Amino acid sequence: MTFWVRVKPRSGRERLELDTAGGFKLSVKAPPVAGAANEASIRYLARALRLPQASIEIISGAKSRRKLLRVTGRPPEETLAALQALAAEEALGRRA
Repeated sequence: MTFWVRVKPRSGRERLELDTAGGFKLSVKAPPVAGAANEASIRYLARALRLPQASIEIISGAKSRRKLLRVTGRPPEETLAALQALAAEEALGRRA
């Protein structure tokens, strides 16, 4: 499965959210220096989806905030459902 995500480096905490347009926004603590934010993004998603880091790759946008990611190792429907559930969980946690 491939999808676009907007990465926000140097965030206070790491979380995945849905933006107003319905796209994914990932906040990571790492700075955008020497690929640290890219590595943090992959690490966060791998941990959240319970997949090895090798299953997640940045196809496009390695030097941009907007990145095209590919996730392998499970059906696309299952991956999308897991990402949406994680974003919804973060939204509920933030309001509480």
